Amino acid sequence: MINLHELRKIHKNLRVLARPRPEDKYLLVTGLKELGDVVAVTGDGTNDAPALEKADVGFAMGITGTKIAKHAGDIIILDDNFASIVKAYMWEEISMAISESSYSFRSQLTSWLYLQRSLDQLY
Repeated sequence: MINLHELRKIHKNLRVLARPRPEDKYLLVTGLKELGDVVAVTGDGTNDAPALEKADVGFAMGITGTKIAKHAGDIIILDDNFASIVKAYMWEEISMAISESSYSFRSQLTSWLYLQRSLDQLY
């Protein structure tokens, strides 16, 4: 088991942890959040539920996941494929970029229409 003191020493170097025991997973999620990190975790078993609930984002497996894990997670990966997390992130990034550029376009259009209306009133 890892303790918070040990975690403080290594947490800046952590990126991906593979195959931790459920109790270690929960301790890691709790410790990393206490240190100010944003934490995402995956899980498929009933024992993973506490970590899935505690994480900022809990990814539960849709095929092999228990009902308890699916209920505890924020997002269910329907195909149990970790690549789907990356794809979802990429789609979100694209969606946000489109949304931001769309907002910018709407804002510019609104300004232009307001200016046009003001000019029409002057002449």
